[in-house]
Amino acid sequence: MKSIFKKFIPYTKQKFFTFIHFLRLKIRKIPLKKRIKSLNNKNFTLISNNCNGGVLLHELGLRFNSPFVNLYVNTEDYIKYLQNFDYYNTLEVEFLNDTDKSYPVGRLGDLTVDFVHYKSNSEAKTKWNERTQRINKDNIFVILTEQDDCTFDCLKSFDNLNFENKVVFTCKRYPEIKSSVFVKKYYNNPKGVFMFLDFPNRFSIKRNYDVFDFVSWFNGEKDLNKLMGE
Repeated sequence: MKSIFKKFIPYTKQKFFTFIHFLRLKIRKIPLKKRIKSLNNKNFTLISNNCNGGVLLHELGLRFNSPFVNLYVNTEDYIKYLQNFDYYNTLEVEFLNDTDKSYPVGRLGDLTVDFVHYKSNSEAKTKWNERTQRINKDNIFVILTEQDDCTFDCLKSFDNLNFENKVVFTCKRYPEIKSSVFVKKYYNNPKGVFMFLDFPNRFSIKRNYDVFDFVSWFNGEKDLNKLMGE
């Protein structure tokens, strides 16, 4: 009887936390509706080298006007792409056949793109091409999170990019990097600003990235410090 009870407890806990996650997503829709209603700028392109951008757009109910959705590009390659934006957007994605990854891995010229949340090369290529065509060059927002592969030189290069609307979320204060925003939660974290889109605990309805007022940024607020909460 004890052994049956012990086996039942993990199952019960799993079901409980699955329900809690479902419930908080439902509750989260309440403040999200207010944000969506206050969003005036809706036809923009958001570029991010990880899943932060895709999740953010999904929550705001916006179309993906960027190929950088459900994928990952390392910081150095990401900045190189942004520095040569028009050039790389003319290239076709080629896929590698011999990799140890369980998902498609593509090459965009000399850049590597990990299509983490795609099932096949054809799906990844179709979505990449489709969303590249939607890029709105007159309304672009660029985000970066400082992670363990992001050097200070990367931060300087990002800061010098020719994009008016850009922000890098950092785990330290960099007063010399004008586009940087320090996120206290990640202070001196060796992984950097890691899993920014996650919830801080099992019961919170806020994601980590909710410390930044993205809606006001998309609506035209230029002072990044004004957009940071606690």
